[in-house]
Amino acid sequence: MPAPRPLLSLTLATLLALPACTTQAPGPAPSRPTTGRGTATKAPTQAASKAPTLPATGLTRRIETGILRDLSGKVKLVSDAGGSLISDAGGALISDAGGAVISPESGRILSNNSGSMLGKTKFYGLRQQGRLKEDLLADAVVEVLDAAGRVLVDQDGQPLTATSDAEGRYQLKATLPDENVVLRVRLNPKLAGDDGELRALVANKGAGGPAAVDLDTSASLAAAYVLGEYVKQQQTVLDRLPARENTLLRKEVEEARALLPAEVPAYRPDRMAAALAKLRTQAKPLDDTLERIKAILLVGQANLGQGLQATQVPLALPVAVARDAAGNTYVAESVAGRIRKITPDGAVSVLAGDDLTGSVRDGIAAADATFEAISDLAAEPDGGLLVVERSAHRLVRLTAQGKVQVVAGTGSAGQAGEGGPATQAGLAGPTGVALGADGTIYLTEEAVNKSFSPRLLAIGKDGVLRRLATGPDGGFSGVTATADGAVWVATTGLKGKVLRLAASASEPVPVGPTLNLGFNARLLPAPGGGVYLTESGGDRVLRLAADGTAAKLTGPGEPGDNRDEGLVFQSLEAEAAMLRRPYGLAALPDGRLLVVDSGHMLVRVLDPAKPEAPLAAFAGAVGMQAAGAAQAIAVNAPAGLTMAADGKRLVFAEAGGSVVKQLANGQVTVLAGGRTAAWTDGGPALAAGLVGPAAVAYDKAGNLWIAESSNPRILKVTPDGAMFHMAGTGKSPDMSGQALTFDPAGQPAREVQLGRPTALAIGPDDRPYWVDQGFNVVCRLTAANQVEAVVGKTPATYGAGSDAGDDGPAGDARLNFPTGLAFDQAGALYVTDSLNFKLRTVDLKAQPPTIRTIGGLGLGGTLLALATGTEPPASGLPLAGQPLIAPAGLYRDAKNRLYLVEGGTVRLTSLINGLGTSQIPAGLPLVPARIRRIDLSAPGLPVTTIAGPGGRVLTETRGDQVLGLPLGLAVDADGRLIIADALNNQIKLVPNAALD
Repeated sequence: MPAPRPLLSLTLATLLALPACTTQAPGPAPSRPTTGRGTATKAPTQAASKAPTLPATGLTRRIETGILRDLSGKVKLVSDAGGSLISDAGGALISDAGGAVISPESGRILSNNSGSMLGKTKFYGLRQQGRLKEDLLADAVVEVLDAAGRVLVDQDGQPLTATSDAEGRYQLKATLPDENVVLRVRLNPKLAGDDGELRALVANKGAGGPAAVDLDTSASLAAAYVLGEYVKQQQTVLDRLPARENTLLRKEVEEARALLPAEVPAYRPDRMAAALAKLRTQAKPLDDTLERIKAILLVGQANLGQGLQATQVPLALPVAVARDAAGNTYVAESVAGRIRKITPDGAVSVLAGDDLTGSVRDGIAAADATFEAISDLAAEPDGGLLVVERSAHRLVRLTAQGKVQVVAGTGSAGQAGEGGPATQAGLAGPTGVALGADGTIYLTEEAVNKSFSPRLLAIGKDGVLRRLATGPDGGFSGVTATADGAVWVATTGLKGKVLRLAASASEPVPVGPTLNLGFNARLLPAPGGGVYLTESGGDRVLRLAADGTAAKLTGPGEPGDNRDEGLVFQSLEAEAAMLRRPYGLAALPDGRLLVVDSGHMLVRVLDPAKPEAPLAAFAGAVGMQAAGAAQAIAVNAPAGLTMAADGKRLVFAEAGGSVVKQLANGQVTVLAGGRTAAWTDGGPALAAGLVGPAAVAYDKAGNLWIAESSNPRILKVTPDGAMFHMAGTGKSPDMSGQALTFDPAGQPAREVQLGRPTALAIGPDDRPYWVDQGFNVVCRLTAANQVEAVVGKTPATYGAGSDAGDDGPAGDARLNFPTGLAFDQAGALYVTDSLNFKLRTVDLKAQPPTIRTIGGLGLGGTLLALATGTEPPASGLPLAGQPLIAPAGLYRDAKNRLYLVEGGTVRLTSLINGLGTSQIPAGLPLVPARIRRIDLSAPGLPVTTIAGPGGRVLTETRGDQVLGLPLGLAVDADGRLIIADALNNQIKLVPNAALD
């Protein structure tokens, strides 16, 4: 039987591609290299294809010729009525006294609208070592940047830069795009030092007319605020400036400038950043204005909940917990590859794993480490933390000084090197780690494949790795060492055993009964001898005495029993009172236990002396049914999204919170789930106990359809709030023990065993369609209330995916982990065939319906492209021939454009390994998630990257500006893209200005 799937495997996070923009300009910019930058007479030395080019339409302004030299000190950039920005001999780009950022009423030029902050002060840095001002203007570099801080390039790929001559003259010919740009002047560092940088922000709206921009401290302050401190590669911010926000920002900058220090800050980026940071603390209105301008996060928490209390921050698939001697608690989020630290006062911070494109190597900071998947943790007496990376086949130490140290494993699967240094020895699927009283590290392995025999290993203080025992076919999961020197290990599976290796013994012996240990059982020494253990397959915590007596502390049934599905899903109250997939264990000083409740994404407190007492929450957000202001509501694994018919109400499935919510007018309300009462068919949706809702969609009559993944069924909520059970038994095939096959023909829909519904869409026939990842099929609920397999051959075997059937009947095709589903305006069906790395389409009008691949290189072709470092194609090229690495979510907008999620290779290995397959090799290039748009109405199906690498928004690799695991997509009535990010527990907005 396959391993129980984690909740967030309701879709796949994977993928690659770093395309550049492809818009063009009508004319080249002459340039020559100066300090590595393209300038006036020679081609640039850097790769121009990485920078955005200019559009061929929407031309509004031109920069032509200019002079930087001006003895009067009033150097300007002038905008004439024709829309050209011209610097003439009567003014240029430097001002040392009295200059201002001047804006007409049109708001064309971003400005404080009040004159220079310099007053009578000389320009900082212009008079140094007795040099004349005009000397400093020679060899200055003038650049035009987009909002992401990238130098614009022309149609020939040449950067839009120019270098002034000995008299301060320059030439720069190009047409600017109809968007905000930043003009930056870099003075010759040999003459002006590091302080000679000036910037001005030029807004993209407003009619033409005379205007002048003086590049002084005031202009650079405004540009630095937006470009340097707040844009963070987010074009979104600048795209929203020209209207109300532009006016607000000018007003607040004017009011805030009085708070600047008497001495004008230098233009050096580090000094400007320091001045801005200080100003933020002094000028609250300015800070508030900038936060409103940013406005990317719709619902969720900023900074991953840093600084909040542990019970206020949702966790993403927690798997392990550890405690150090100082009272700090560490929680590992498996697929996210993130380690959270909880201080004794309950405050949360991210210790490691926040950088999506970092690495794991000796000496780097923990904050810069990227973990592929974490399996277990163990705290060391000196403050170090041992981290097991299952997918990367590695054991890592985070030292007390915050550094990374590789303890064992080479980073790829292998078992050579026993008897030698652990850092040079191979590991194959390490699972659990424990520390002996003498400092020995014990490590277990699972069964990665038939090439490797799972082992119990020991690493001594000398760093040598040796084998203590060979495990059974399924391998080992947890391990612990007791005070008597014995080592206890747990095997995996529904019929697992706990083994004990005595200090003087050569082989471990079974202790206690056969147990339903699942695949992530963990062990912990118990007072007086024996161990505590999590029976993850049976949802129980046990105490196993040295004589083999097993006593249940919490959970349904008796040790070793299969879980009673009926007990679990009677009500949300019954569900909340239990553990679901308990994994990691740690001991509190008072003898109570911390238990990782992975199914509920919590860390809970269990008192062995009072096993009947309620399980208190120690970490992870509880009460997810809460409603209120969007920014005050934490979300737990948001998944599918949909818009109501009016295009203004966003409805989302909160998989971790087991509720369906609505966002409207800045307020979040609950539509279904989140209550403790038992639910009956046709009863109020607000009385239902949902488990893992994964997708939502509205039909033409206003009925809301819901796909539950963990409790697999299809539900319908009528406009009056009544919920009806439409399809599926509601029992998980992972746990039921019944035959794992799918053959719905002739059965009532509610009697069909579903696998794992994860995406949902309403078809042209106004019927619900969904993908079933468990059985690798696409299904439809017919008008006769029967389940029909639209794509995929039946009977289907659970977990058996493959690739076949292109250009043939869809009913004979094979899929492998389908994830996304959408229909185009003509009624054709699109499916993301994730582990086949393809986007496939089904012609439902054909008889029989036929399937074909329209995008992706397949598994082999994609892995080859990754292995050879093939540069992904740029945006605007046809879909055919482009690699799609495990494409995931889909959404089609009103303009017949298909938005496609590519989750990134950062999460690919851990997710695939969690599915029990070894098809995907470890060590793939680390590429974050991205979102791409396919124009289904244009010839060749051109592709544009919207977000993530190669896009214009959400391009950073850490913090809030990261796409961790985007599960759901939707487009509102204003054409703005909304993204549900499950691993970051956020719902984000991409304005339409960043899309078109």
